[in-house]
Amino acid sequence: MHARIPLGQRRRARLSRLVTALLLAVALLPGHAAASWEKFFTLSLNDLPAELAEARKAGKQGVLVVYQMEDCPYCERMKKAILSRPDVQKWYGERFAAYAVDIRGAGELVDFRGRKTTEGKYAREALVHGTPTLDFHDLQGRLVVRVPGEIRDARTFLALGAWVASGAHARESFEQYRTARGIDAAPLKINVFKP
Repeated sequence: MHARIPLGQRRRARLSRLVTALLLAVALLPGHAAASWEKFFTLSLNDLPAELAEARKAGKQGVLVVYQMEDCPYCERMKKAILSRPDVQKWYGERFAAYAVDIRGAGELVDFRGRKTTEGKYAREALVHGTPTLDFHDLQGRLVVRVPGEIRDARTFLALGAWVASGAHARESFEQYRTARGIDAAPLKINVFKP
């Protein structure tokens, strides 16, 4: 025969287990989980010439267009692991105006040449073949660097931004840039465009 545990003790034991489980869950959360990836992006009017003018006025080094689509596992990983980090949001926010474009989107958009289009049509005309794709534009709206594919860690993403923001992309490859500065970053497939 089992001894009966008083109701008060059972409640305290259950509450203790619940508190322990909650504390463990909070401890296992990454430090940046509370930040939303959406904070990475600049509030958009979907008018790229106007966005470009705002970027110049705010003293940014350029505009970053991140092509994405719903249900893209690579985009989701980047959002959770990189774009949601407050340090990444702060660093990029100081240097770039960043905008998300849905490659299947029907939302209206004014492209850098002032033409009205949709997000999906703009992505097709920009020859975006997969997501995520990152396009860095200079302050005249010219495409200077394209990175097709997922970037897997914040260190590489920050090094990429520094390479573009500093203008080093016009003088040396990303590989040369990161090697010369001792930056431990993953190699990337990058297309550089000369004005």
